[in-house]
Amino acid sequence: MQRENSGENNLHLPDNLSDIDWARMWHRQMDEATFRGRGVGFWDSWARSLPVKTEHSGYVEELISRLKLSPEDSVLDVGAGTGALSIPLARRVRQVTSLDQSSAMLDYIMDEASRHGLTNITPLHLDWAQIQVGRDFPQHDVVLVSRSLPSSKSIAHNLRSIDAAAKQLCYITWKASGYDELESELSAMLNIPYTPSPDYAVLYNLLLSMGIHANVELFRTSGRRRYNSVPEAYMQIVRSYPAAETERHKIIDFLENRLTYSDGHYYQQKNSLWALIWWDKKLQQAH
Repeated sequence: MQRENSGENNLHLPDNLSDIDWARMWHRQMDEATFRGRGVGFWDSWARSLPVKTEHSGYVEELISRLKLSPEDSVLDVGAGTGALSIPLARRVRQVTSLDQSSAMLDYIMDEASRHGLTNITPLHLDWAQIQVGRDFPQHDVVLVSRSLPSSKSIAHNLRSIDAAAKQLCYITWKASGYDELESELSAMLNIPYTPSPDYAVLYNLLLSMGIHANVELFRTSGRRRYNSVPEAYMQIVRSYPAAETERHKIIDFLENRLTYSDGHYYQQKNSLWALIWWDKKLQQAH
C-alpha cells in the first residue's frame, strides 16, 4: 500500500492559528463525541470475554512497515490492549514493554506471548496519567501509542510524557477523520445528534503549539471485523453512549440488521484512513 503523505513538517503555526487553544479543542471534542471509551472497567470486562473480535484489515502490517526499528531497540507500547502490536514487535526488537491500565488485557498479552514462545515482553500495569519516567520505567528507544491516546489527564501532559519516555522516536496513530459511518447510522436510528471524535489535525496542531515538529503519514486499511455474536459487537461499537442500556434492545436489533452474518459470525466492513504522527527527538533538539 502506498504512502499517501509523508515528510518532515518543520513549520511554525501561522499567526491566525497560534492563538487557538488546541488542547481545549481536543478535550471539548472528545467530551462531546457520541461514542467513546468507558475506562478500565470496560476494558477489563472486554478482555475477559476475548476472543470478542478478529480484525483482518492489514492495519498492524501497514503500521509496522512504517516504523523505524532496529533489532537492538526497546519499544514501549502504550495502551497495549490485546497485544496486537506487542506480539509482532517482540519478534523484531530486543525488548517490548506492554503498558496498559487493564490487568486483564496484560494477562491476555502474556498468555499470547507464552503461546508464541516470546520471552522479551514485559507487562506494566499502570495508568498513564500517573506515570513518572525513571521511577516507573526507564526511557525506551521507541514509544508507540496506537489508535488510543491516554485520556485520564490533560492531553498536553500525556503528550509530554510520551515525548519524555522516548530516547529517540515517538509514534502515534489516530483516525485521519473522526467520522464513522456505522456510528452515524446508529445515531440517526436513535434520533440523536452524531458528534465524531476529533481528527488528527487537532492533535498535529497541538503538538506544533508545544514545539514538537511532527511528521504525518496517511495510510488506508480495508477489511472485516468479526464478532462471535451481536451482543459482543454491541459492547465494542456502542461503548459509552449514555442511553446504551435503556436502548439496548433497539441497538442490538439495528446491529443484527446492519452487520453481515456468515459462517456463524457477524462481520463489520471497516474502511479507515489513519494518520501516523511521529517525531525524532534528535531532530527536535536541533531546533
